[in-house]
Amino acid sequence: MPAPPADEDRPLLARLRAVCARGEVHLELDFARLAHIHSPVGRETDDNLILYPAIVLTGAAWWYFGWPFGLGVAAAALAFYLSFGRRRKRLRVERRVREEALGDLALWRKLWQWGGVVLVRTGAEGPVTCRAPEQSWHRFVQEIDRSPTPACGDDDR
Repeated sequence: MPAPPADEDRPLLARLRAVCARGEVHLELDFARLAHIHSPVGRETDDNLILYPAIVLTGAAWWYFGWPFGLGVAAAALAFYLSFGRRRKRLRVERRVREEALGDLALWRKLWQWGGVVLVRTGAEGPVTCRAPEQSWHRFVQEIDRSPTPACGDDDR
């Protein structure tokens, strides 16, 4: 079954955004997939914001204080990235999905085709998931009002 036209998708996306904001549905995100350079919500600048200052600081330390100090600054920059930089990158990707993709139909469609997003709703019979791009987010959202635990079909995207 083909995807519904954009006129039908806009209210569905608005409904999805509303139920996510209320906590009825939550998003499980595959950050490794979503942070990829070709992902609709991935940005190269997420890494560059930390990488370029680290290179400048390492170079300046090497130039002014010698290679042992420069190597120490490089190790400190790597430790900073591994402890804080990756967390910051995850938060930026998550914010883009919640604020940008759930508000922009074209971006949401690209993101759903890309994958890395799972819609989850907990009902009386346990959690119901809808995985991008294999399953239909349209059907998942339409079923929210119809049943306590929505179905998620495989036949359209």
